[in-house]
Amino acid sequence: MAFINLNHQDISEIQASVRAAMEPYLAGPQSSPAAHGAPGDRAAALLERAREAVGALAGGTPEGVVFTASGSEAVNLAVKGLAWASETGHRILASPVESLSVRNAVRFLEGHGFRAEELPADGAGLVDSESVRAGLAGGGVALVAVTAASGEIGTVEPLAEIGALCEEAAAPLVVDAVHAAGRVPLEAESWRAAAVALSAHTVGGPLGCGALWLRPRTRLVPLIHGGIQEGGLRGGEENLAGIAGFAEAVRGVVAALPDRIDRLRRTGALLRRTLLDPDLGLTPTGHPERRLPGHLSVLAGGVDGEAVVAGLALRGVAASTGSSCTRAGLGSRTLTALGVEPALARGALAFTAGPATRRAEIAAARDALAVVLDGLRRLSPL
Repeated sequence: MAFINLNHQDISEIQASVRAAMEPYLAGPQSSPAAHGAPGDRAAALLERAREAVGALAGGTPEGVVFTASGSEAVNLAVKGLAWASETGHRILASPVESLSVRNAVRFLEGHGFRAEELPADGAGLVDSESVRAGLAGGGVALVAVTAASGEIGTVEPLAEIGALCEEAAAPLVVDAVHAAGRVPLEAESWRAAAVALSAHTVGGPLGCGALWLRPRTRLVPLIHGGIQEGGLRGGEENLAGIAGFAEAVRGVVAALPDRIDRLRRTGALLRRTLLDPDLGLTPTGHPERRLPGHLSVLAGGVDGEAVVAGLALRGVAASTGSSCTRAGLGSRTLTALGVEPALARGALAFTAGPATRRAEIAAARDALAVVLDGLRRLSPL
């Protein structure tokens, strides 16, 4: 049975060039970048080259790149680190479409004297810049968190407008760009972002490696205390093999980004036409136009999304319920925050194609989905 990957936000294949870039740091002597001699010099040079690559992906300077063990760690370092370093207040403004990494970091801070306030968004998950302006007008804002794009519903946020308002109010903007990287251009500088979180796996790099881009002179309290690694912002030895693979994957993505985006748009349009067949009874979610290319999010009425994903997996098709961090059976917190009834939100599904996804794979996935939905709906009391 052939494997069809329509869950590229969680599952990606590491290319031969990425594996080759990692190999010297797995097979050869391991060395701290701070060590004297050739191995240490090689490690230090790798980090500098990798910062250049990842800084270019973020749309910012290489000096701002801090390597982490995941996108979730990068998010936590940004949200908690900026909040604890804040001298302006204890209010945190966050959109309702943030990832669980952002939400749970904010929830943690609520237990330590900070006050979280949810920014309004429309039914498609689009944050209105005027609502950000109104929130900032109250003053005392430690940070504003607005994702580049939701991995659950695919909506791309107007960060240039939001960032300009945050800069005017001297409120740092934190952007979770984990699912946007490689699908839309990232523009940390023009967004006026204070911090942009990234993960290697969503651009074809290895799991367990991430990065946080920081605007120069941004004050941040570290989460992991140790030595002077990563400019003193993240103690502990760097994952050199993972960083080498991350950087190599990023170089390939950045070099081919316009063509990559064009292919994802065409594949996404085909995905939309095929899976929104009226016979399947799926309702699209998220913004119809301002969305990640190659991403389709839907509601499957009368069934549980987790059951659909499990049924598709048995037929060799990978899909998701929208968020890799959501616990089974709880439904989409994002959709309920946008006004979708909890029972219907349990039927949330997301399909994410890759640049190489083929027409025949989408057609086969549609056939498998039809069988799974029909079987589950026959059993469903809904």
